[in-house]
Amino acid sequence: MARVWLSPGHVLRWLAGVVAISLSAQACVVQTEEPQQTFSATTSLPPGDDNATIDEDDDTATGTTGKTGSTGTTGSTGSTGTTGSTGSTGPLTTEPAILKPGDPNRVLLKGTVVAEQGVLRNGEVLVVDQKIACVAESCHAHPDAPAATIIDTGGIIYPGLIDAHNHILYNVFDEQDWTPPHLYTNRYTWGSDQGYGAMKDRYDQAYATIACEMNKYGELKALLAGTTSVIGLATERKCFASLARTIDTRYNDLPADKIRTYTLALSGFDQTEADALKADVAADKVDAWVIHLAEGIDQGSRNEWNRLVTLGLLMPETTIIHGTALTSAEFTQMAAHGMTLVWSPKSNVVLYGQTTDIPAALAAEVIVALAPDWSISGSVNMLDELRYADALDNQQWGDVLSPQKLFEMATINAAKALGVDMHLGSITENKYADLMVLAGDREKPFEALLAADTSHVRLTMVGGKTLYGDARLMDASNVQSCISAGLCGEAKFLCVEEPSTADKLNQSAAAFTQAVVANVSGPLPPAYTCINGKGAQGF
Repeated sequence: MARVWLSPGHVLRWLAGVVAISLSAQACVVQTEEPQQTFSATTSLPPGDDNATIDEDDDTATGTTGKTGSTGTTGSTGSTGTTGSTGSTGPLTTEPAILKPGDPNRVLLKGTVVAEQGVLRNGEVLVVDQKIACVAESCHAHPDAPAATIIDTGGIIYPGLIDAHNHILYNVFDEQDWTPPHLYTNRYTWGSDQGYGAMKDRYDQAYATIACEMNKYGELKALLAGTTSVIGLATERKCFASLARTIDTRYNDLPADKIRTYTLALSGFDQTEADALKADVAADKVDAWVIHLAEGIDQGSRNEWNRLVTLGLLMPETTIIHGTALTSAEFTQMAAHGMTLVWSPKSNVVLYGQTTDIPAALAAEVIVALAPDWSISGSVNMLDELRYADALDNQQWGDVLSPQKLFEMATINAAKALGVDMHLGSITENKYADLMVLAGDREKPFEALLAADTSHVRLTMVGGKTLYGDARLMDASNVQSCISAGLCGEAKFLCVEEPSTADKLNQSAAAFTQAVVANVSGPLPPAYTCINGKGAQGF
C-alpha cells in the first residue's frame, strides 16, 4: 500500500484543476508502507489483502484476477473470449457512461444496488430532486423515469457513507502536525503534551478567521471518499454543510437538526442539565445525544459510565463515542436501553495502544457505528478507516466482522447513532438521495467497499446533487461551476461552488484551500490516499 502525501502547491493544483497554481516546489511523494504484523501506536494503516486491490490499469479485468471458466456469460471481462468470466467476477466493472441526457434533477442510475431490501445485481435507483423515488430491478415504469438522465454506472451503488464521529475542523492537520510521543491512559492526559499544545495554538489562530474554509476542507476530504454526512462536533455556521452534510448543524438540509453533542468531561454535566436534556427528548427536540465517554483504558475512564447512570441518561437517544474502557457489563446495559456506540479504532490504537472491545459490544447486541475521529490520530477518511477496522479485526479478533457488518457500521448503523435513519443510511424510497458509486467486483459489493480508495469513487451525490465523480459523468452533474481534476491516476470532476454569494457559499475549492494553507502555518495534510500507489495529477 501507499499513501499519497501532497504538498500545499500540489493540492491546490489538483483542486483548482490549473497546473499553473503553485505554492511549493515539492512534488507529490508516495510513501510506501511496509507490511505490519501487529497493531501499535505507530500503526498508520494496517495492511490489507493485496489481492483485493483493484487494478486501475486494466478496465477489461483479465482472467489473472477474475474467475475463469464456464460460468462466464461474456468474454468481455474474462481471461479469454467465450471462456472468460463475466464482469461480475473480475476486479473491475464496465466503464460508466451517460446513456441518455435528460432532466438533470431526475437521474436514473443503473448498476449493482446495495439497497435496504438486499443487493440487486442489476438494479436501478431513480432520484427525483432531493429524494430517492424508486429502487427496483427496473424503475422505467415510474412516471418520472422518461424525463430522467440515465447513467450506467458500471459499478456498485451504495448509500453514502456517514461519519458519525469527526472533529472536522481539525482535519487541516494530521500526524505530521502532532504525533503522540507515547501511549496514554485516557483522553485527559494527552492534551497537556507540549507538541499538541503548539498545534492547538495554530488551530485557534486559524479558527478565528477561516472556520468556514477549515470546515469546507474537512467536508471535501469526506466527499472524495463517498462520505455524504459528517458529524462535525463544532459550532455551526451557514457556510457549513455546503459540500458533505456537516450533520449536527441546522444547515444540514434535513427537516430539522435534532442532534446534540457533548465533548467535555461528563463530570462537568450536572443534574440540571441532564433533566433539561431529558425534557427536550420528551418534547421530541432531541433524537441523538452524542457524547465522548470512557475514552481511555484506566478505571477513571470506566467510572464515567457510573456518572452517566447517576444522571439518569441511559436512554435510546444516548450515543457513546469511543467507550474504550467499557466491558460486557456496560454493553449489556447499553443494549437494554437501546443505546448506540461509535467506534474509532485507529485513533484508539494510536493514543492508547488498544481499542474498544467490539466483539463484546456485538455479543451484547449493541448497534455499533464506525468513524475516524480526526485525521491527527485517525484515518484520512471513512474508506481508510474501514480498511483499518477490517485488518485489525482479522489480526486481533479472528475475522469477527464480516464485510457486510463493516458496511452497516458505516451507513445505517451510523444513521441510527445520529438519529437520522428515517432520512439517511440506506437506499430506500423517500429517503434523501445521498449516494456513492464505486468501481469494484459486483458479485462481492461488501468486499469491494473494503478494497476501495478514493479513485474508485465514480459518483458522490448529496441530496440529489452530483458533486464528485468520474470525468465521464461530469456532463450529468446538476451543479454549476464544476472543475476537472485527477487523483490516484484517475480523471475526476468536482463541484463545490454554490450560486449564492452569501456566507462564502460561492467559494471555489482553490479559494478555500489557499485560505487554509495561508493560515495554518504548516503543510496541508492529504485530502485523500491512494492504495494503488499512484500519485496525483493535475488538469
